[in-house]
Amino acid sequence: MGLVARLLDTVSTRHWILLAGAVLLAITGLFGGLATVEKEPVVLPVLPIGEEHVGAQFGVAVHSVELMDVAPAYTFEADEGNEYLVVSITLTNNFVVSTTDIDEAISLEGLKLPKIDRTVLLSDSTPLPQAHPGLPIDVALVWQVPRGSVADKETVQVSIMEASLQTEPDLLFGDYWYDPVPVAHVDLTAHRVPAVGDSE
Repeated sequence: MGLVARLLDTVSTRHWILLAGAVLLAITGLFGGLATVEKEPVVLPVLPIGEEHVGAQFGVAVHSVELMDVAPAYTFEADEGNEYLVVSITLTNNFVVSTTDIDEAISLEGLKLPKIDRTVLLSDSTPLPQAHPGLPIDVALVWQVPRGSVADKETVQVSIMEASLQTEPDLLFGDYWYDPVPVAHVDLTAHRVPAVGDSE
């Protein structure tokens, strides 16, 4: 035993550390190594056109995507070289407070569009309509986009969004919704609406 002890004493601390590391790597190799586990991508449901997705904040049914020179409630054409992309939806406010923040109900993530231009109540062309609790409204969401960035008859994926509710005891701010994320998709074909006087 004395000889073994003397031999062990001759091994430097550095060599012991290297040996311990090698043993650790061998053990982790038995259990799949040190590679991180990749998460499976979340596959969101694809809803039929017109089917409602019911969320805690909004119920949303997507109906159409249209390209037009003059959008609902507008009396002027888009800027030179641009046109309007209009998504029509039926929206129900499922929360207890009225809101005008209906532009967060959907997203056109794949198109990388600029900020939404406006929202319009389709029944009377009121801009920035207010959604009251439990009352479905038909709404157009309008973007101004470069002409040709979305083609006639191109498939457009509309994402239905859901936000998280932050409950605040502070009466100044109250409860609010934040960080909307996609929860479902609807695939639609964009249709160009002929300008007045144009033949189809």
